[in-house]
Amino acid sequence: MGDLHDQLEKFGRAQLELWAPDSERRRQVAAASAVAAEVVLDPAWTHPGLCLTVLPHRARPNGEIWRRSGPLATLTVQPIADGEGRYLGVPYGPRARMILVYLQSEAVRTQSRTIELGRSLHQWLTKMGMSAGGSDYRAVREQARRIDRSLLTFEYRLGAGERWRIQDTITRASHEHEDGDDLTIELSEGYFRALMERPVPAAEQAVSQLRMRCQALDVYLWLAYRLHALEKPVTVSWQALYGQFGAEIGREAHWRPRFTRDFELALAVYPQARARLVEEGAVLEPSASPLPSRRGSKTRLLAE
Repeated sequence: MGDLHDQLEKFGRAQLELWAPDSERRRQVAAASAVAAEVVLDPAWTHPGLCLTVLPHRARPNGEIWRRSGPLATLTVQPIADGEGRYLGVPYGPRARMILVYLQSEAVRTQSRTIELGRSLHQWLTKMGMSAGGSDYRAVREQARRIDRSLLTFEYRLGAGERWRIQDTITRASHEHEDGDDLTIELSEGYFRALMERPVPAAEQAVSQLRMRCQALDVYLWLAYRLHALEKPVTVSWQALYGQFGAEIGREAHWRPRFTRDFELALAVYPQARARLVEEGAVLEPSASPLPSRRGSKTRLLAE
């Protein structure tokens, strides 16, 4: 994907869009151009566990427990019943992902476990290019409530048969105002501590470009975590990639073209990335952080 950024600098967006063979390539050019045009990329931050695993793309049955395994970690999400015994279900889709990025970014920015999900979230979503009014706002609030009522278990594989398991909710407490316009969430101590110890940097503009493409955003955050923490190149097999990202595609053969498309789009918004797909899977090489000027030290890997 380095060729795209080199060509963009040499020929410009308009010319590359004219040369693009299809709409997907035009989308990559537009996304790369948007990131390149941002003089200072605002930081976004995320939890390392959510870079190694994924949430569902679509709604699941309300009482269903979600479990997904990547090569380094497994995520289990168990919905928790509300005071009336109802299950809201597992968070899913682009809105859940964007809310989580917002929650985590605000926690790192303010160094506080308490975050307001009201006007500030609305403003951030608007800034990121997501509609947050009317029925869209109700959908955002539904995902926020699902996040609030979910128990997460991260199980990390540390090598030599060793595993490390962390079980926690994302939130410890919440307060919803009577008018329904605001929701105050307090992150759980364990989740907040893991986030503050190993925050994974991402660029807001890149996240914005991928806001409605679940798998592309998942791949971007995965690359943002893995690449700048690597000491040497690694190859992740197609089987491992399918285990992590092919959550709702029945056959690997049907999933691969979609993953290839989203992998290329993720690279388009991460100019520093040195990664490529080959016959064996994905080759990842040590790369600069998406925000090399912020928090210069490398993110410590939870598992290798």
